[in-house]
Amino acid sequence: MAKIFVVDDQMYIRRLLQMGLEEQGFIVREFSSGYELLKYLNENGHIDSPDVILLDIMMPEMDGFEVLEKLNQIPYCKNTNILMISARNQKDDVLKALKLGAKDFIVKPFKIEKVIEKIKNFVN
Repeated sequence: MAKIFVVDDQMYIRRLLQMGLEEQGFIVREFSSGYELLKYLNENGHIDSPDVILLDIMMPEMDGFEVLEKLNQIPYCKNTNILMISARNQKDDVLKALKLGAKDFIVKPFKIEKVIEKIKNFVN
């Protein structure tokens, strides 16, 4: 089954996504920051890269846009589907995310069914 990485500084969001996705049979790994994700990918990504990354925008230290730019520089992440999930729903944020390579954008609060549907479209 597809491997999903969830990157969000809010634990309850990570757990909500993890539980919902694991119920659907997805393999889920969660990260509390962009730094944590990038460190993991730099050390293990060549053997454990995700099919989809769910990425929050508003995080301390490094926002989701910065993470997205860095993901674009990692060769084994070039084909990874990135879905931005954020409370920021300004048109400029959506356009910036898509321009930087995100495949889609979901606004918080979200319905887990909608996230699952989008992920299934990415991996099928």
